[in-house]
Amino acid sequence: MDNQQISQPQLHKWFKGPRGRDFPASLLPATRNLSTCHLALNGSLVVALVRFKPDSQQPVIMLRPVKRTDGSRLIFPLQDCILTCGVEGDPREPQLDEWIKKQRSKNSFLQTPEMKRVAVYILKLEEDPVKLWSETPSRDPGWQFLRREMRSGAEFTMWKSYKDKWVSAEQEVMDWMRTLQTHLTYWSPKRKAFWWYRQPQPETLKEGTAGPSPPWLYGQPGSEAGHFIQLTHRSYFIDLHDHRCRLVEASRKEHDVIRRKVNSIYNTDQLHNARFVKSQNCAFYYMELKVYNMDLPETERRALKLPPGTIVRFAVAEAGLRDIDLTSQGVVVELETEADLVLFVQGPVPATSDRVFVVTAIETNILPIDEQIDYLNKVSDVCVFGDSEENARRGFSLRRTVLAHGEELSPESPYYFLLDATNGMSTVPQPVWEERLEYLKTHFKLDSAQEVAFNASVRAIKCGLSLFQGSDGSGRELTSIVIILALACLDISIMIAADSDKGIDDLTSGLARVLRAHPKLQGWVGSLFRLRSRARQMSQIRTQSAISDSSSRELECDVLARHEMHNCAMDYAKDNRENGDCKTFLDLVEADRRQPLHDADYKKLELSYQNICAILLRQAKIVSTTLGNASSPLFRDEFKPGALLCIDANHCTEGQLSIALTIQSLRVVILVGDTKRPRPAVASLSPQYENEGAHYLGHPLLTRLQTRYPCMTLALEKKRDHTDIANLNPSKRLRAAPVRHALPLRPPVPVAPGTKSTLAPLAGTGSAGEKTPVKQKQDVANKPITSQGMPEDQPLPPPPHAPVTPTTGAPLAPWPATSSAEEKTPTERKGDITNKTVASQGTLTETSSTTERAANPGALPDSARLLRIKKAVLRFQKTRRRRVEDELTTGFGCGTNEPLTQEDRVAKEREYNSLKLAEDETTAEIELYEELLKED
Repeated sequence: MDNQQISQPQLHKWFKGPRGRDFPASLLPATRNLSTCHLALNGSLVVALVRFKPDSQQPVIMLRPVKRTDGSRLIFPLQDCILTCGVEGDPREPQLDEWIKKQRSKNSFLQTPEMKRVAVYILKLEEDPVKLWSETPSRDPGWQFLRREMRSGAEFTMWKSYKDKWVSAEQEVMDWMRTLQTHLTYWSPKRKAFWWYRQPQPETLKEGTAGPSPPWLYGQPGSEAGHFIQLTHRSYFIDLHDHRCRLVEASRKEHDVIRRKVNSIYNTDQLHNARFVKSQNCAFYYMELKVYNMDLPETERRALKLPPGTIVRFAVAEAGLRDIDLTSQGVVVELETEADLVLFVQGPVPATSDRVFVVTAIETNILPIDEQIDYLNKVSDVCVFGDSEENARRGFSLRRTVLAHGEELSPESPYYFLLDATNGMSTVPQPVWEERLEYLKTHFKLDSAQEVAFNASVRAIKCGLSLFQGSDGSGRELTSIVIILALACLDISIMIAADSDKGIDDLTSGLARVLRAHPKLQGWVGSLFRLRSRARQMSQIRTQSAISDSSSRELECDVLARHEMHNCAMDYAKDNRENGDCKTFLDLVEADRRQPLHDADYKKLELSYQNICAILLRQAKIVSTTLGNASSPLFRDEFKPGALLCIDANHCTEGQLSIALTIQSLRVVILVGDTKRPRPAVASLSPQYENEGAHYLGHPLLTRLQTRYPCMTLALEKKRDHTDIANLNPSKRLRAAPVRHALPLRPPVPVAPGTKSTLAPLAGTGSAGEKTPVKQKQDVANKPITSQGMPEDQPLPPPPHAPVTPTTGAPLAPWPATSSAEEKTPTERKGDITNKTVASQGTLTETSSTTERAANPGALPDSARLLRIKKAVLRFQKTRRRRVEDELTTGFGCGTNEPLTQEDRVAKEREYNSLKLAEDETTAEIELYEELLKED
């Protein structure tokens, strides 16, 4: 039926202007608390508690048992029932008043003094009500009768007693519910909620973007500026339509906010601090960038992080901004650095590696949020394994999981089941899987809480869903690894996912260490791959095209690098040169080593690489990747996981999780949470962005499910000294193309839009040049940071109008973490090392002159002795760094039972960064000593 053929009601005047509320304030006293009611259904009378929730677009009536410790609920959405209501003695409803009098003569409970004046609500159900389950269900036979009989087609009467002074409040609630019931058909031929979102959109509105916010949520005239009401989130959704409207509409507003804010940061009117870092391929380099807007809240900064693959155009701003030409461009990649942005740029590294000012411009990549919107829409359409009729009770149900009603958890529910991975999923013979699980039990000791989490994830998976959480030191990572190994030993493919690369890398590196330490497990489990974004993989391949054979030693030492997809693809290609894709891939990599490829050849390289990855993914047993990468067609087409383990699930938005949950082969979902991690980053969480559903985006699925689903909390104990934990504790990985960790940068000078400015060099760097590079880095890292984001003893940048003689590529100031050795040729650096001696602290100091060395030959040890000393220093630095890392991981000071305070954690993080920088410097010097020995 056409919308124009429907008789549409006039929009109620209350919704036409700013009210600063979602419903009239006069309704608050009558809807805030629960009240007692009598329910008449099929000749039976049941006493319960009722509350009206007058949400403007999704009004509901909630019933609950009289016993308040019971968490079960019956929810009656107004969209699914026909409501008739009235107050006894109301002259506007004479027929209803006459009917109430007849009922009094038939029902004794209406003749009691407490029912002297009554209000009546008659509901006819057109759909089954929402039945929220509780782990402690009510044993009241009356409540059990209601849960059993309340279904589509039922009609019941609800009686409420009130005093004379409550008449006006009760009538206001009834009038409001009638108004909302009328508006449920507004702009729609069916009775559906969210009538405002279905209104005809303005013609100027782009497809896929958010429509105008409800006008009644804005503050009334005279209220504080930017006042906007955001709706309170619920732990459940009424139906899939409710789920889609709440999250998709909020995500569209988030989409618009991110686009506006990103464009306000990356434009030619804003200066940013940047530095250039060499890569191992001379045809490429990295640019680390610190953005100008440093005053944003942490949640917004995380939400505005540019996704990998975003193309950024930039230019060094040494001669003003007005006529600048953005001739250079790079692609965003994910690397471990304290910079806000890392670009992978083709071309020779600029002449200076010092800190400079740059301007940028981008075409905002909203692909990640667009993908989340797409998969949130698909939740109601995709039929995963457990949602199909032929596979009922054999895998988790996506639809019931996202609604979070919990009804399937009741043993009386027709949807209840316990899934045993050894029986219902595994094809491994029983004697074999018994041997493998016994091996895991013998070699990995779990405490009682971890055993419960393991059994709930492998042997007795309730409805295909398992939840557990724990903070650092609770054994969360060890438990996750044992679960992954158990499922893989049962020949079940498993996907490991998280919202960020860091969480994935930590867990995957621990898993890789276990497989390396247990060859028998490696044979049972099969292949493990770490899959990164396509942009990251291609940048690594092109960077590694210039790696010498000596660099292969790093891959052997780096336990995670051996499982990186690009390294595995390279090894597979070398072992299968007869394959056409492998031959093409290797030939193009070799050609790229000599000269950067043209676009046509680059596409051939990428295509051949994708074909090789497809072969490996079809053979894979364990694949770890981010939730965003799970949207890749290559991943979804070639890898068919039976289980998903999401680490740090309480830090993932529901849109991110929807990307992985819609994989149709999934039968088991395991969500692992960290109680200390913050909620998901939402850019539009502030009311000023006018996103009424922002709180729904910041409420992750794991947190919603914990309300009604069993979730095991691992005991917080000091497990740092446990041998299994110590062996699995992940350290920072050596990268095939390492980027040094950047120290905090000075904030750039803001320049007003449209002004032409010149940039002066910053003031000097003090006496830092008199110290060794390691000591200089440690000093800078340990200095207190001012509110402007720079060490206290360093001068502020000059104003933009300071005089300067423009010079192409002129540095603004030395980068705090830059070693002077990096600016010299290899020959000069070797010469510098031969002119150094080893101090008692293990650092290098300059000798005074050649004459002094001739007079004192013992002052210059031979290269072999220097190499041994530097290796000893490196071992000490690694030991100290790992000790600090253990303290950060467990949350306790080493050798004490005292938990780290926030100040302690900040100090430890700074110490860790300093030790890491010193370790990198020592490693570089060892490599140079080894070259000297070869020449000798």
